[in-house]
Amino acid sequence: MIIENSLSALSFLRDRRSVPSLPSFDSILMASPDFFKVAYAINPYMTDESGNLKQVDSTKAREQWEGLRRTFIELGLKVEAIPGVENLPDIVFTANQTFPFWNANSHRYEILLSHMRSKERSPEVSFFKRWFEERGITVHELNYSGAFEGNGDAIFSPAHGVVFGGYGPRTDKEVYQELSDRFHLPIVRLELRSKDFYHLDTCFSILSKEVAAVQPEAFTKEGLLTLQNVFNQIIEIPYQENIEFFCGNCFCPDGQNVILQKGSETFEKQLVRLGFRPWAVDTSEFMKSGGSVFCLKLFYRG
Repeated sequence: MIIENSLSALSFLRDRRSVPSLPSFDSILMASPDFFKVAYAINPYMTDESGNLKQVDSTKAREQWEGLRRTFIELGLKVEAIPGVENLPDIVFTANQTFPFWNANSHRYEILLSHMRSKERSPEVSFFKRWFEERGITVHELNYSGAFEGNGDAIFSPAHGVVFGGYGPRTDKEVYQELSDRFHLPIVRLELRSKDFYHLDTCFSILSKEVAAVQPEAFTKEGLLTLQNVFNQIIEIPYQENIEFFCGNCFCPDGQNVILQKGSETFEKQLVRLGFRPWAVDTSEFMKSGGSVFCLKLFYRG
């Protein structure tokens, strides 16, 4: 089932209110930043005002990565890491190569591999395929030949039992028909209309079953209305803070604690006002490549 207007979203969610939540995700997969750098430009954040590639401080990047990893562990999450791969600097953004989802056919969580839009990142996917297969987790490959950038655009919500599917800059709209038909997944399909917010995870964050953080400028009017009918409370992400601090790329693993890039003072106050607990970390070196907290991890069921 594809849901892409506010009325169908309202009707669908009303029918599902009595359906219990699925088992939640419990594990984090990261990738070591051994070879992380800005080696090419595939988004607006990777170059400076003169058009030059941004320079990464490798020592600082390692410290920031370790700090984020410790935060995940402190919150009680199991954390594992894939080794870094030479000539694949963006493999550290482990939200993009795969999509973890509930397969209604097998009644368990499984993995769908991505089709990266850029040739620079396409080789990353095979390393994740092998990693999950070695651990006995079922891995699927797309029949669709177009672009699909995994958990960066497709976010499965165990609480709602649906996939929030962004499309536009990095993921094709058409891929969600296969996900819906093949795995019996309800899809809330959302068009992204800004080059600054090229993945859904840069402008939308599920904080709880009732609350989501949304960057209004990233969505169409119909997309915003759809989200307002899914969630009882929408936090509007401050535009400038998202551009400067990537706060839309935050991550809430448990409906209470929200990990985000430090500096997002207005957004943090909004979170506290609604009873959430912000955990401010530093991912500034990784922001030079266009990613922050959500991008740097894959949340899945181990």
